[in-house]
Amino acid sequence: MLGRSVAVMGLMAVLGGCASGSAGRSDGGHADPWRLAGPFAHSPAADSPTDGLTSRETQPASTDPEPESQVRTDEKAWYLEFGLRTLFPRLEWTERQLDRRLQLPLRLDVLGLFEGATTVLDRRSDASIHTLRLGLGRRENDWFKWSVYAGGGVWRDKSHERLLTANLKISYDYKIAYAGFTANLYPFATPRYDRYVNTWEHIKAGRPYVLTGLEVSYVDAEGRGRYANVPFLLYSDHESVRDWLVSGLIGLGWEIPLDSRWALDLSGHYAFHFYRPEEFNGWATQIGLRYRF
Repeated sequence: MLGRSVAVMGLMAVLGGCASGSAGRSDGGHADPWRLAGPFAHSPAADSPTDGLTSRETQPASTDPEPESQVRTDEKAWYLEFGLRTLFPRLEWTERQLDRRLQLPLRLDVLGLFEGATTVLDRRSDASIHTLRLGLGRRENDWFKWSVYAGGGVWRDKSHERLLTANLKISYDYKIAYAGFTANLYPFATPRYDRYVNTWEHIKAGRPYVLTGLEVSYVDAEGRGRYANVPFLLYSDHESVRDWLVSGLIGLGWEIPLDSRWALDLSGHYAFHFYRPEEFNGWATQIGLRYRF
């Protein structure tokens, strides 16, 4: 729960900074109207006149700037991504193993003298399986971005309880590393990076996108349990998991510009693993920043 609170507070601070930094502007800048872009847009032929007049002759003259989808067609920009990913895997095999093996010392504690240990199942319930993520991406046109990235995390949950001659030790260690490629498709065009007049205008300038990708990851997990009543060792067990995983990703995101260089990126996706899906399939959420250069 601490990780989730920190992420929410960070989001509020960033958006608050945008509002305070742009409150003094009087240029009246507003987010451009939403319009479908790229392959999602309707065919221009559907709006073309059929009476032999050109579109320039049939449309009134205007001094307004061109739509965003026209003036930014040739703009291509690289960007860096910094993010915090929170995982919610299914962990069905792990749950069965904990019930059958590594939690057996607690079942021997018939008097309820020991509290037990925090497991990865508790971390999933508390939304505290966090990993850091770093990526490099590129905007190709007004509806498509791609990125390559890598990330990982390390956690340890350990408990040691003693009561008179009874001694209980339980420990869990987890490591995960991953790398992948994602494509972001923007049906309403990519957002324009700029400093707007207030927080609401920044949010209106944000644009949704569809996320898809391919990811390779390595999982290293280990659990140990030991229950003794001196001088007797009543139970001892050990389990380790080391897996290479390949998965497909599908999800949705929202990119909110903060100024001419920075944007806030919020997304969520579901991972479909081709190996042991009952264990590693699951949802993930991500909050991060993008820096355009």
